[in-house]
This record gives sequence, C-alpha cells and structure tokens, in this order.
Amino acid sequence: RLSLSRRQEKEFMNLRAQYFAAREGLLRWESEQGTLSALHAVLAPVPVEGVLLLMAQMRREHIRRHISLFLTNLSKIKLDIQGDDLLCLGVTPGPELGAMLQRLLAAKIDDEAPTFEAQLALAQVLLQEASITSPGPESRTLHAGEGDKAEFDGSA
Repeated sequence: RLSLSRRQEKEFMNLRAQYFAAREGLLRWESEQGTLSALHAVLAPVPVEGVLLLMAQMRREHIRRHISLFLTNLSKIKLDIQGDDLLCLGVTPGPELGAMLQRLLAAKIDDEAPTFEAQLALAQVLLQEASITSPGPESRTLHAGEGDKAEFDGSA
C-alpha cells in the first residue's frame, strides 16, 4: 500500500480521472473519425505523463500515431491572433472571449484559418453570428477583403 499525503492522493485521483476521460474521448474521436482539433481538445487538458501513458497503453496503431502527432505538432500550435486583437473588435471580456479563442485555435489546427488575416476574418464572422460585440468608441470593425485578407478600419 502506498502512503500518500492528501494532496498527493488528490493529484493522483485527478490525473486518473483525466486519463480515463481522455481514453474514452480518444475512442469516441476514432469512431467518429474526428478532426485534428477534436483530438487536440481531448488531449490538451491531460498532463504529458498521462498522454504518454495513453500512447503506451493504446493497442490501435492509428490512435498511437495520432497521439504522437499531438505531442510533436498539435500541442505546439499557437494562434497568430491574440485576445487584445479580439477586444479591439469589440468582443466582451469574459467566457465569450475564451470560447472564441478556442474556436479560432481549432480552425488553425484544422487549417481553416492558418494565418493572422484568416483568423481575424473568422473572428468577425463569429462575432456577427453570435452578436457578442460590445458597443463603444474603442471598438473597431473589421472588413474582410479578398480571400483571407482583412484590415482594420478604425473609423467605426
């Protein structure tokens, strides 16, 4: 029997819960033939040790390869756009901002918005769909140009 402090026991149980949730999520991801961003969403909350354990214990080579892809590439992908850019567009600080950043990251991972300009254009579309802008003189509007090009118009 291991002798763990309460804190260590809590950390262990938390890791165990994350591991089982991720394992279930991976199997669901595979059965649904999920996107790379869905794979990222399953594995990102799990500490590296848990992800490595998942990779070691998975028997399906397809899943093991994708876990490896997550560790070597997907986990390192960062957005080109930042929260401050979204605030300039008029996004209200709070959960909506975090949700939009997560949606933009998913789009970058899935190669739907690989550049800053494409992410800005997608942010404008998401703002229009959700109507989560806050009015005020500090907000700026974004006008989508041709293709993935977009520019700020501070005259709003």
